[in-house]
Parts: sequence; structure tokens; C-alpha cells
Amino acid sequence: MLLSTYVPDFRVELRDSVRKATEEFFGNGLINLWELNENNIVVDSIVISIDGILLLSTEYTVDYSLGFITFDSAPADETIVTIMYQYTRYTDNLLAYCLKRSIDTIEGIYSVGYATSGSGITLGVSPEPTGEMLGLWYSLGTYYAKYDDLLLDANTYQNWRDGDVSVTEMANLQMRKGLLDGLWERILFDLERLILDNATGGIKSGGSDPLPYGAGVTSTGPTEEDFLWPDGIIGDI
Repeated sequence: MLLSTYVPDFRVELRDSVRKATEEFFGNGLINLWELNENNIVVDSIVISIDGILLLSTEYTVDYSLGFITFDSAPADETIVTIMYQYTRYTDNLLAYCLKRSIDTIEGIYSVGYATSGSGITLGVSPEPTGEMLGLWYSLGTYYAKYDDLLLDANTYQNWRDGDVSVTEMANLQMRKGLLDGLWERILFDLERLILDNATGGIKSGGSDPLPYGAGVTSTGPTEEDFLWPDGIIGDI
């Protein structure tokens, strides 16, 4: 299953709703490239008019990821160019990558049988997760997305000791860090609870019976009365 399949629901969990924006500038007859204030533009959401007359989509090209618009012909001098568009904070590729990080991290804590493969839009995961496991992926993916945002902002404020950053801005960073630490603790608690509640169960010899949450066994399989413990070790009870 491609991780991009889960991106729309993950975006809802992140509260990364589609936003609208309008920009205007004066043409000068020379410049045919315009950089929007936002990037991650929603495909086919751009509407452009010059002095109130709509342009055809064939009269310009758009880099939706970077927010660049290239006009076939530079808007004439003293014309008013109006651009309306929609955008999101995170790209689909970034959200799929955050989900991959989530899965790999959870597998590093508890080997429950999920594997990721590919890159970019071809990122995939197998097997298909349960609803509870998917919720954990979304929570941890949110943690990674928000933590990366925090690091970027912190780098912007790195000269705060020289008085470049106000006390309010530093307090805001510290508050966000505290909220993320709390989210991380909750994720670990939910993960442990989920595994302890569901990953222990009887399986038959040969390993043909599926185990909860994608956990697998060797081709020879365990013997009867063996159980799968949270650390991934097969042992007798």
C-alpha cells in the first residue's frame, strides 16, 4: 500500500487545511516571472487576471511546489495582475516521509512486522495497518512534522542572545517544545498499551496463522503453546 494513500487523512489530523490567498502586482512589460508568497500550491487552484480579464491556463506555467509563475508574455506596463490561489503548509511527499519515519521508529521500538520501501511518491508500506496502528502513525508523524517546524524556527532565532529575539519569541519556542515532549510521552504510552493489549496470543505450529498488527514468524514457525511477546521474542508460557 502506498503511504500517499494515507496522506489526506494525515493532513486532517495535522489540521493542515487548504488556505486561500490573493496577491496583486503591477506589470512593467519586462518581468514575466512572479514568486508567490506561499508555496505548496494546490494543483489547478490558480486563477490569474490582468486588469480584470482572466488569463487562460495555457498562458502561463506554474511550479506548484516552489510557488513560481512564469508568464508566456510579460504583463504590460501599468497593468494590475491579480493572482488567487490555494495552498497547504506541507507537501504530500513530506507527509508521506513523516509517516515513513513514524513506521521505522515504531519498528525500532517494537518489531510488529511493518516494512517500508521506495522513496518520494512511491513510498510504500506492508502489510496494511489496523485503525489503531494507523492512529499511532499519524500521532508520531505529527510529532515529526511539528518538531521539524520548531527546529527551523529555532535556527531563525539562533542569535537571540544578542537581543535579536524577544523574550516572547523564546517563550513561544519553549512552550512548543514542552507540548511536543508531552506528545512524545503520550505516543510511547499508547504504543506500549497497544502492544501489550494485543500482541500476545496463541498461534499454531507452522506460523501460518496471522499475528496481530502484521507481526510475522519464521517459515518453520513456533510450536503450539508458544506466544509472541512485545519484544518480538517467541517464548513458552
